[in-house]
This record gives sequence, C-alpha cells and structure tokens, in this order.
Amino acid sequence: MEETVLSPIPKGCTPLPEPWHHLYVDPDKERVDLQAGWDWLEKHAFWGKERTKEVFISQVKSSYMTFSLKRRRPKDSDRSTDEQVGMAKVVGDGSIAILQDVYVLASLQGNGLGVAFLEVVLDHQDRDSWRWMLHAGDRKDWYINRFGFDCVGEVSRGKILDQPIWLLERDGLVVKELKRRKDAEKGAATPF
Repeated sequence: MEETVLSPIPKGCTPLPEPWHHLYVDPDKERVDLQAGWDWLEKHAFWGKERTKEVFISQVKSSYMTFSLKRRRPKDSDRSTDEQVGMAKVVGDGSIAILQDVYVLASLQGNGLGVAFLEVVLDHQDRDSWRWMLHAGDRKDWYINRFGFDCVGEVSRGKILDQPIWLLERDGLVVKELKRRKDAEKGAATPF
C-alpha cells in the first residue's frame, strides 16, 4: 500500500511529533481560518455565546498571537489549504499573556493532541518564561495537572453563564525553576 504524500508544512510552522506527523501549529494569524474558528466557537463554546462573528474576527485580528492547529492535506488534494482543526488565541504583550478561545475538534480529542498543541503554544521559543493566564470551566484541572497552572479563584462571569469559571495562572519562570530543581534532584539521586 502506497503512503499518502502530504502537503508541505509552511515555513515558520512547528510540526507535531508522532503520532501527529500530519499536523502542525501555524503561528501566522493571517492564515487562521476565521470561519472554522467561528463555527466551533458558536456551536461548542459556552463562553463565546455572547459574541458575534464580527467581534470574534476583530478579536483574532487584534490579538497578540493566534495559533491554528492544521491537518496537512494530501498533496494531490483538490483543497488549496490545510484544514484547521484547532486554535488558541493570545492577548498580551510578550511577557504577560492571556490564553483564549482554545479548542481542538472533538473527533481528535482524547489522545494527547491537545497537550502537544498547547506545549507548542505555551513553551515554544521564549514563551516558556511568560506569565500566562486563562479562564477555565470544566477543563480547569486539566490545565493545572498538565501545564502547571495554579488556580487563583473563581470569577464572577460564571454566574451569568451558569457554570463555574476559574482564573488560572502559570508563571513560566517559576515552572522552569521547579523543573530544573526536580531534574537536579533526579540527577543527584542517580548513582553513576
């Protein structure tokens, strides 16, 4: 059986490791599929119900960064672009960042893809030293356990959405230092 040849990964994008070699993270907000992002937000995000499509598009265009998770198309496909299967928007200034509108299509969840995607968003290049914040609902513990976020407390917006919303914070410098200490302890405890 012949292996499908996939479209090339655009310059500046980060390929994901196996088993997601057919996916990559694109940091160019000019290539974000705004319709795909809006479709997901409108149908699946409880926090996006009060926004209009125009507001969403304006927010993406004015964001500090927006990452899209893309599925490479077969090279001989009729499609002219790769399919957007996830997104994460960042508001901030390069040292303090608020993570917003994060999603991965439900059909691709449950196998670590979301973790791989957010590892690129949060930790690639110099972003691992940034101070990150986000509001989280039912995924609060996932962000805490997987990425080292701390729960600052419940926010009042959840009262109008009829769902608890939590403010989470992750200080990248603290996360890096704790990892360095843990690695040093492992190294000191390992006999040569």
